[in-house]
Amino acid sequence: MMIKKYFLVMFFIIICGNFAYGSNSRFGIGIIIGAPTGISAKYYINDKHAIDFGIGWSFSKNVVRLHSDYLFHDYKLINDAIDFPLIFYFGGGVKLLFSDSVTIGFRIPVGLLYNFQKQPIDIFLEVVPLLELIPDTKLGLDAALGARFYFGKE
Repeated sequence: MMIKKYFLVMFFIIICGNFAYGSNSRFGIGIIIGAPTGISAKYYINDKHAIDFGIGWSFSKNVVRLHSDYLFHDYKLINDAIDFPLIFYFGGGVKLLFSDSVTIGFRIPVGLLYNFQKQPIDIFLEVVPLLELIPDTKLGLDAALGARFYFGKE
């Protein structure tokens, strides 16, 4: 089972690396701390839409966790209210948890994002309501803080 988990981690890193080296890429990769703790990646389809990916692990609990979300960005909601360039985002996605069994669920991320103006870096804080469906149906909540570096960001 551990070999499968390591394979999943390596597969995720290779896929993310392929996005990063595309010409004029809008791809960022960095860290995420909280639930999950691990690697965070994001690919901007356009200015308002993106896909994010995350992989987290706990070797003490023998768990690997993957998630991916489709995100919508609202550049005016927070900025108009407090005159500070925070970006509000929300979306939906899927969570997979691999341990002794497999857990599958839906995510509804809601967060705030700050893009540094002169650096290809963002920081974010998100709260994610969860609905796990397999093996048992239950509600949950994740929260995380992260930062990403963007390769060739326009």
